[in-house]
Amino acid sequence: MKQIDTSNWNRTKTYEWFKTFSNSTYSMNVRMDVTNLVKHTKDKKESFFIDLLYIVVKGLSSIDEMRMRLIDNKPVIFNELNPAFTVMTKTGTFENVRFKNNNNFNNFNTFIRIIVSLHSFTPK
Repeated sequence: MKQIDTSNWNRTKTYEWFKTFSNSTYSMNVRMDVTNLVKHTKDKKESFFIDLLYIVVKGLSSIDEMRMRLIDNKPVIFNELNPAFTVMTKTGTFENVRFKNNNNFNNFNTFIRIIVSLHSFTPK
């Protein structure tokens, strides 16, 4: 984790504005051509969701600003992102599941499959 010196930071003005919000979050939508990924997952019989989640987390982790958080009201950049995603539970409600990231795809894939099987709803 790296602390940011806000006195010499080119984003200080934006940081000061966002920190006035009671719940300062943001979201984004992007268009992605996933044709090759769909083909890959079908050919390899892999989960599209898990493959896409791995790619997105890896991409977001490569951007300092996406790893930025507030600790003790001061901006810091974490070394990695730990993903969270939503699953439908066995009771039919939704739950956010968080886990420690793993840069090795096979380990990531195995771990998510375990998490989903523990939490997710299985239709009858």
